[in-house]
Amino acid sequence: MTHMNAQLKSDSASGDVGQVLAEILQDGIDIHRCAAARGLKQIADKNAVGPLTKALLDEDEDVRTDAASALDGIADSAACARLLANLVGDPNGEVKLAAIDALVSANYSDVVPLLRRLVVGRDEEVIWDEDDIIAGGWDDWADVQMRAIAGLGTLGIADAVGDIVDAIHAKDQQDVSEAACKALANMGSDGTAALFALLDDKDERFRRRAAARLATLDTDDAAAALAKAIEDPAASVRLAVANHLAARNPANPHLQLLLLDGDPTVREVTLRLCGAHHPERLELLLADNNIKVRRAALDVLVSNPHLLDAGVHGNTIEEIIEGQDGVMAGFAAQAYGLMDPKKAEDRLVAAVTDTETPLELRIGAVKGLSHGEGEAVSEAMVTALNSDERQLRVAALTQLLAMASKADWPNVYGAILIAASKGDLLVVDDGVSGEDDPADQIENTIDATDDAGEKLEFVDHERDDAADDQGSYPVSTLGSMLGIDAENVDVAEAVPVSRESHIGPEDLEFLSIAQNRKKVSKKRLSPDAKIAAYEDVPILAARLLGDLPRDGVSAALAEYLGSKDAEVVRAAAESLASLAQAGIAFDVDIERRLIAALAHSDRGVRLAAIRALAAAKCEMAVMQFINMLTDTDSFIRAECVHALARLDAVAHGVRELLNDPEPPVRLAAAKAVAGSGGADVVNLLGEFAMAFEAYHGREAAELIRKINPTEGNAFFFNVLADEQRKRFWQVAIEALGELNDASRADEPALVSAGHLPTTSS
Repeated sequence: MTHMNAQLKSDSASGDVGQVLAEILQDGIDIHRCAAARGLKQIADKNAVGPLTKALLDEDEDVRTDAASALDGIADSAACARLLANLVGDPNGEVKLAAIDALVSANYSDVVPLLRRLVVGRDEEVIWDEDDIIAGGWDDWADVQMRAIAGLGTLGIADAVGDIVDAIHAKDQQDVSEAACKALANMGSDGTAALFALLDDKDERFRRRAAARLATLDTDDAAAALAKAIEDPAASVRLAVANHLAARNPANPHLQLLLLDGDPTVREVTLRLCGAHHPERLELLLADNNIKVRRAALDVLVSNPHLLDAGVHGNTIEEIIEGQDGVMAGFAAQAYGLMDPKKAEDRLVAAVTDTETPLELRIGAVKGLSHGEGEAVSEAMVTALNSDERQLRVAALTQLLAMASKADWPNVYGAILIAASKGDLLVVDDGVSGEDDPADQIENTIDATDDAGEKLEFVDHERDDAADDQGSYPVSTLGSMLGIDAENVDVAEAVPVSRESHIGPEDLEFLSIAQNRKKVSKKRLSPDAKIAAYEDVPILAARLLGDLPRDGVSAALAEYLGSKDAEVVRAAAESLASLAQAGIAFDVDIERRLIAALAHSDRGVRLAAIRALAAAKCEMAVMQFINMLTDTDSFIRAECVHALARLDAVAHGVRELLNDPEPPVRLAAAKAVAGSGGADVVNLLGEFAMAFEAYHGREAAELIRKINPTEGNAFFFNVLADEQRKRFWQVAIEALGELNDASRADEPALVSAGHLPTTSS
């Protein structure tokens, strides 16, 4: 076989590759011929049109199909006559479909008459596999008809409009209306007129599909037709208009009519699709008689805060908050906080702290408060963290993260998150009943002077001696809760305290926790088995801190790496990995703590620690990673390979993992080896492509293409020239197609390990 002796003659080897594949297409075995045809499609070699055209007469129907598909990719008119002959005379349905695609891609006008006939019937001139119809029970004409309709639409053949309309209304045939309406939309004014006519059809499906296509057109004729479709008696038709018209132009005036539609579902859907582009309708829809429409209107306002206007929406939103619908009130509370944070503060704080308030409203209030500031806001968030309702706790944590991210650092919101991750702000309920805590009986007041610079003092009338022993109380309740160092965050200055506020039982509770006194609840745990705040808030807060790349956060998280709770350690390690990936540098102490975590019994902890150390570019961990390449856990081995690649420390042990029994480990090793470079890397990856029954053949070829496709071509040419490696020839053929894929010619070459994915398997 002559192609087996082909040699690489230049740096630009696409011509040689095309020649080799063409020769295989001519005289290879069937599976090799198919692979060669697919490869020629990938490299888009114009010189291959001749061999591919000849292959349309191949004895194997799969080869003929792949050859026709390859010609579709090349789109050369020289093959069109033969493709048309196959469409007529080849009995195989797959060959016919591929031939239609290729002929349409080549814009071959001579195929149009045949396509029009195939739209309305099987056509007597066309050969069909009658035996296959009898044996398999499926008529290939059904597929060919759909492809012919699509092809005529692509070609924009206006003369075929009548044929397509006849196919839509044909009895005892498949429903082609979806493809037909799409094709008609590409056929100019005649196609538009046909779609317009379908709007009068008694079949709702036809009207809906016609309306959907008309909504995608930007012509005067289509606009006139839409005016009719918007008045269709079927809501599904009007919804189709809303969906497609909003996708094309959400500000289209026709949509205003749908916002006032008689069907509430149409109003709601249209609102969510384009309500922000029609703000003049929102106030009216806030008072809609349908609850779902009112909720949608509020949702639009919350999602588009620039539309909120206290003068226009203020009274309505306040009324909704006081209403009976908790979901509506929650949306309204969020909108209230967006619209006027100062005015909303008292009302929203009260909603958060009142356990009798509906949960939806409390969640909305937390979201609304996130746009305010001050001690009242911060304490309300802490109260929410101690709620029995997990949804409220999660909402508070996510809002605190957003607030901490927006404010200048350091800030009180970040301090709350850090404290929450330690459990310092949480009430511990251990299910033991007992006497009232002495702190519950203390009466506290705030004595404030008129001088702005004088400190506020907490006066404890029954425990002066204790106060003397412990020193003066902090300058604010929140400061006590957080234990904030005034040198780092001046909470009294950043979050002013009302000079005549009263310290209530909740404040005393926070104070007792801050002083490391375990709060004993007077209530036993409910048999409901609800998750208590102290059980999940620290873990959730630790996870969220990974999205707060600020100084000091990593040090706080590192403290948890020594916890006995594996879930806490895992959360901290994962967040540290996120911080490192965000560019936060770790000091030596944090790196050492993470290295120690590599020996943790929990797989999740170890994986997260590996990622964190790799992202932090910790060179101290290199030897640990190398030693862990023999770990019994395949996930650990793969992650260590990724880590060594990021650290540019791909050692010999990584190459050995190309033979690992686990596919993810092998692929990780291949990527690392590719990124590390070396004179033998192409040969190494070429052999890897054929190993394990070519399990990683395509991935290996992709890697070689990024390194040196020319050298890769030479390697696989040599494989094709070796009769002893005949069982690998298909791998080599497919690799040549991948190495010279024309659609990926502009992809950057691999120059370092950083170009390869380093995520976990």
